Amino acid sequence: MIMRASQEELNLIKAAMDCEKKVRVFKRYQALYLFLSGKTGEEVAKIVGISPNTVCNIHTAYKNEGLNGIPDKPVPGRPSRLNAEQQAELKSVILNKVPSEVGFPAEFNWTAGLIGKYIKREYGYDYSIRGITGMLDRMGLSYTRPTYVLAKADKQMQEQFVQDFEKVKKTCWMVKSSKSFLNLIEGLWKWLKEKVIYNVFYKTVPEIRKNVNAFLETISAEPEAIIERLCLKL
Repeated sequence: MIMRASQEELNLIKAAMDCEKKVRVFKRYQALYLFLSGKTGEEVAKIVGISPNTVCNIHTAYKNEGLNGIPDKPVPGRPSRLNAEQQAELKSVILNKVPSEVGFPAEFNWTAGLIGKYIKREYGYDYSIRGITGMLDRMGLSYTRPTYVLAKADKQMQEQFVQDFEKVKKTCWMVKSSKSFLNLIEGLWKWLKEKVIYNVFYKTVPEIRKNVNAFLETISAEPEAIIERLCLKL
């Protein structure tokens, strides 16, 4: 890979990325860091979960404004590029299907990034995260804080479910005592929760096991993405 910036520049970007608390802005720093480190726009887009056009826009903003150009700036609203029928179709998919049912393996809850990929695939439009969240708001869809959700059941069954689920958490991996290894495991556990558990209704523990296995099989096919996701901040 051919670096597109000096090591000093990369160190400054890495420092800004490490201090950033907003996930969206962190991803922009991460995309810039990876691109300037020598990866292609498509490689960066795949690792970070954004479009290649967004990678290009981030790099252009950096060239024009330096690190000040990375955080999002308020922009005037603009008309949605999806027509009314397409928006109705999109809303129906979001409300009635999980991502794994429409071609996104091991993805079990909708995020703005996934919705953007779906729009690009089905309708051919590139949307920024801000553009997607604005459109969802206009469509009357609200945001929910990530959480564990149990399907409706009697109290005894719910208590047993929670006990079984705790066993799943404890037996997913045999953890070593090394601090760096623990950080990797914590990062993997957070990643798994985002993809498999948050805001998904499960009736039984076997359902969770099935989706956990699907998630692990999917990421195992992309070891470089695992390294970039889990090791970049170590």
